[in-house]
Amino acid sequence: MRSAQKILDMMAEFLSGSYDPLDFSYDYPQVLADERMVLDNENPALSNFLDGDLQYVCGCYDPYDTGDPDTIDLNQFKAKVREVYDAAAQLTDAHRQAI
Repeated sequence: MRSAQKILDMMAEFLSGSYDPLDFSYDYPQVLADERMVLDNENPALSNFLDGDLQYVCGCYDPYDTGDPDTIDLNQFKAKVREVYDAAAQLTDAHRQAI
């Protein structure tokens, strides 16, 4: 499976509710790190974009909704993942058209 598709599928599963948010918050940074070299070759623009702040946001997710000002709740987390997913999907589509 292509790295870009693997990462986008992972985000889509999270957004659809079939991927546990806490698991996603731990898995996303690890999968991105594992796939980074292949992703750099597949689609450098996407690789650079995905290396942005979503990894940090994953670390800020508070599954217990404690209200700590340094954390984000599930709705904020989903909104950020949606924003990254939508932009990443556009970069992937543009890459496919360029081939």
